Amino acid sequence: MAYQPKSYRKFVATAATATLVASAVTPAFAAQDFTDVGSRYKEAVDYLVKNNLTKGINETQFGVDQQIKRVDFAIILAKAVLTQQQIDNAKASNFTDVPSRGVKEVNALKEAGIVNGKTDTRFGANDEITRGEAALMFANAYKIKGDAKNVNFTDVSDRYKDAVAALVDKKITSGKTDSKFGTQDPIKRGEFAIFLYKLETMDETPQPGVSKVEAINDTKLEVSFAKAISEDLAMEIEKSGKRFVVFHGGQTAQSDNIIQSKTISFNAERTKAEVILADTPALEADVNYTVALMDGDNNAVSSVVEKFGPQVLKKGADTPEFTINGDQDKVVLDFKTKMADEAKTVANYEVYENDTKLGVLSDYVVTGDGEWVDPTDKKSVEFKLDKAAAKGLLAGKTYKIKVADAVKTDDGKQLSDSQRTITVKTPAISEAQPTAKVARVVGDTIVVTFDKDLGTEHFNEKQITVKKPGGQTLNVTSIAQNASPKELVLGFDAGALDADLTYTIDLPSNGVENAYFANASNKEVKGLKAEAQKDIEVTSVTAKLQQQVDNKDKADLLLTFNQRVDVAALNTATTDAIVIKDGADTYELNASPEAAVYPGDTTGKTVVIKDVTSKFTLAGGTDTFIPEDGASYTIEFKAGVVKTDAGTDAKTNQEKLKATVGGVSISAPEFDKIRMNSAEEIVVEFAEDIDAKNLRASDIKVKGFELYDNGKFAADATLQGDSQIKFSVSGNQLKIQPANSKVKFVTGDVTDLVTVAAETIKGKSSGVANALELSSADVKPANIIDRANPIMIGATKKSANALDITYSEAVDFKGTDTDKQAAQFTVENASKAAYGTAATASTGLISVTFNETDTFKPDLDLAKVKVKYTKNLNVLVKDDKGNEALSQTITGVKPQ
Repeated sequence: MAYQPKSYRKFVATAATATLVASAVTPAFAAQDFTDVGSRYKEAVDYLVKNNLTKGINETQFGVDQQIKRVDFAIILAKAVLTQQQIDNAKASNFTDVPSRGVKEVNALKEAGIVNGKTDTRFGANDEITRGEAALMFANAYKIKGDAKNVNFTDVSDRYKDAVAALVDKKITSGKTDSKFGTQDPIKRGEFAIFLYKLETMDETPQPGVSKVEAINDTKLEVSFAKAISEDLAMEIEKSGKRFVVFHGGQTAQSDNIIQSKTISFNAERTKAEVILADTPALEADVNYTVALMDGDNNAVSSVVEKFGPQVLKKGADTPEFTINGDQDKVVLDFKTKMADEAKTVANYEVYENDTKLGVLSDYVVTGDGEWVDPTDKKSVEFKLDKAAAKGLLAGKTYKIKVADAVKTDDGKQLSDSQRTITVKTPAISEAQPTAKVARVVGDTIVVTFDKDLGTEHFNEKQITVKKPGGQTLNVTSIAQNASPKELVLGFDAGALDADLTYTIDLPSNGVENAYFANASNKEVKGLKAEAQKDIEVTSVTAKLQQQVDNKDKADLLLTFNQRVDVAALNTATTDAIVIKDGADTYELNASPEAAVYPGDTTGKTVVIKDVTSKFTLAGGTDTFIPEDGASYTIEFKAGVVKTDAGTDAKTNQEKLKATVGGVSISAPEFDKIRMNSAEEIVVEFAEDIDAKNLRASDIKVKGFELYDNGKFAADATLQGDSQIKFSVSGNQLKIQPANSKVKFVTGDVTDLVTVAAETIKGKSSGVANALELSSADVKPANIIDRANPIMIGATKKSANALDITYSEAVDFKGTDTDKQAAQFTVENASKAAYGTAATASTGLISVTFNETDTFKPDLDLAKVKVKYTKNLNVLVKDDKGNEALSQTITGVKPQ
């Protein structure tokens, strides 16, 4: 059983003073109530009585001048320094003379090593305790020491000298006189009270109360103490493992359904404890908890020693938000914190209106799970709305999305109950209403282009008014939706439209629905002009590459012609009719360009080809066209490809049309170059500036070595995380360095020398994240720049006079003089100082034989051996790039 010193007693008293005072069995007793307690004893007696350590001998007397029996001394001392559990659970002491009232206390003091008996079977329970014996017990109980040289009392024998020195040095007593301690005199209750009070209150430095509690995850807490706790107390708490309990506002530390620890581990300084909690019940998010240290394993009958809180231990994620994106075709869930992959699982979301469940999110979106808006931070996930879904959201509504328990933050935190019900406001009806933007005459039709995708059409031909310049009204004979999702086609009788005239169109409201929000029908438009395109040849074009807002890895090609063009004819172009030239490379169409009128240009002269990467392929190859920021490209249209939008026999371009367009970045970052500068620095260069704000050291892996004490080391190590590597980013460079001197990098080109995890880095310009792991293995050999000098990593004993020296890469010797090659290596602090007489190089090793046959005797302390390489310019050690090993000394040799 572990003994608890005075600091533990004070630890309890500090945390639970109110409890101790309230539990005193004689609440009326205090120094002023005792007629025999003078000012000398008042403060000490008050303390002992209020803390329930002792009482008076009756209601009016404390008994300051009465002597104390050894058993009564033991009872009081045990209450002061031991826990009730220690007292109750102590093994029998074998003393036969202890009365029942003090058996447990004497047993406990004996087990703790605080007291001994007069003999093996006799404690001397009814003997009056002497000042010398009291000094021994006090010194043992409070683990105090002093300098025996300071004891000048003539009546203190060697048996008591150390204990008396401790009391004197701690200013607990100064003896009865300058020369006499009174070793054999019986101690009186008044003297005892003063001694005990001073011992209890000595050294009023801050006690080791709990100063901070931090939840590392759902089942691990880190508890910090204001001051290091004693070694004995830490040992007892660790052995128990159950001394911490966690309870919320509706509970006490003694409640049934509290969370109890199952293992406790202190750091070396005993200022922090790692507390592993039982798996059930689980910590809940955003609930205030109190963490308490108990004085026993059974919380129902144990007392609180110290507590901290209440505070929220498990913080839920910030309240997420559901929004509709700008194009109104996606729902975006922003959690505002990094989430685990379950946040993308569509099955984890249900849709409610008020308290009525409408369905699951998969009823409203296209088949499949969602995608991260930014894979590097994983804070927002988007789901594509399905125009053909059986269920649809309505504009101007407020819905609730309920999130399943499986959705957690990346570090395992749960959403609180309130955070699992997310309010979703769809766009106002006025925002979702489609608006007609462009109208153009195409043969015997007028094509009207809206700003939003169109759903079901409800127009009656009689509702739409189309007038000639002179005011005559034309009959609309049909209304149909075009292949383009944003277009309506108004049909007329053959020959009713004149290619040289401009028509005015009035569209009533509520004739066609928003494809995604069925209750948002089109706005009324009056005076929309539909200009017939005169049959004038298209002679020029300008172009622009534009990154898609919601798909940053895609770019659209905007083409603005000097006349409106026949989009349908353009979409029948052959593969070589429209090309993109990038220097000597030519990219051709691989299918229909699927061009459409661009609603952003009300003249109707701009068309858009969506996602150029998917539409253009290298001529004669398979590589797709991927634009790059800062590059320049040429768009070419063959003669006869671009037809004016003026009817069946309209003119086409007679000459090739050309447009120069600047590139945009839509690519994920890739390793471009690897610069190995030393065993302590690798620089990775990308083709563009990067955004690495979400990159962590745990996302980077580097091949290298770990060095341990006494010359031991680990070769072929994969270095990862804050404890092994650190990094910095500037522009397009990622600089990687060891986190400490015990870590070294491989200095040669090896497979996967450096890797960076997927979805951790974005292009600064493109905002596109690396979807796959990046590896140095994918870098062209010519772009691996090796300027790193090879270094000795460690040495391993091979025999009594030979070592294998491990290098940071494959090495060899310069020249052919084998004697001089070997002589570059010497050893110190070996059984004998020695130099190399033979040396051979193999992959990553140099094996050296030394001149002394017993260089490394069996009893040699290999940890102190120094292996020294002194560079000789004629026979030096080098790698295959010619990088030379510098003179170097390493300490410690691994055993054979």
